[in-house]
Amino acid sequence: RVALAADNARLYAERDHTARALQAGLLPTSLPSVPGVDIAARYLAAGTQSEVGGDFYDVFRADGVGTWIVIGDVSGKGPEAAAVVGLARHTLRALCRRERLPRRLLANLHEALLLEDRGEFCTLVCALLASEPDGGATLTVACAGHPAPIVRRADGRVERTSVRGTLVGMPIDVSFTEEVVRLGPGDVVVLHTDGVTEERDANGEEFGDVRLTWAVRSAGHGARAIADHVVATVRAYGGGSPRDDIAVVALEIEDEKEPIVESGEDR
Repeated sequence: RVALAADNARLYAERDHTARALQAGLLPTSLPSVPGVDIAARYLAAGTQSEVGGDFYDVFRADGVGTWIVIGDVSGKGPEAAAVVGLARHTLRALCRRERLPRRLLANLHEALLLEDRGEFCTLVCALLASEPDGGATLTVACAGHPAPIVRRADGRVERTSVRGTLVGMPIDVSFTEEVVRLGPGDVVVLHTDGVTEERDANGEEFGDVRLTWAVRSAGHGARAIADHVVATVRAYGGGSPRDDIAVVALEIEDEKEPIVESGEDR
């Protein structure tokens, strides 16, 4: 009995280590430095981390185009979800070299997922951040069945973008809208997975969009502080460990003169 208990403990420890290592490998090790933009991301796994979650994010530069920001959620958990997350991230990075519109990126990702036929679907937001000649930036956003990004203006107003679209990876007809958001110094954008709004308190009430809007409005300044504040507020509402994985990406436009797009190779 002692030997069996010790062996089970070892197996559980190995499974947890494998899940953590695989999860870390599905997320970027670091975010690129984007002149004029403060950007940060946070990921919080649900439960004991013994299974790989389906939430993911990515931020990467495209030479001469701008910075791509992706956040998404794959159905299910475990190895199946991990396989789709890896496919989605690497497919998007490859596609961005020839596509310049987020809605086309989503359509091409949908076709790639159908070819793999893994039985999982994916929701995500794909956004391209680019500089403007007069300073500031534009964020071109497309959505595939995912919560739309939230924008907090420098004067404190909070608004949610109106992009809509179908999820990808299932044998259905897909369509995506696209929205261009003009951003100036002090403006903030928050992207998140549904683990944020669907977190529940002890009475089963969801965190919801209204509480999220308040959390974004009261988060202060600095991308790291904003992302930390949103995650901490959700955790406090749910009483500790989240019921679902949570991913948050926050960016704030700084008051700098440097362009957002640089020359050089992709990072």
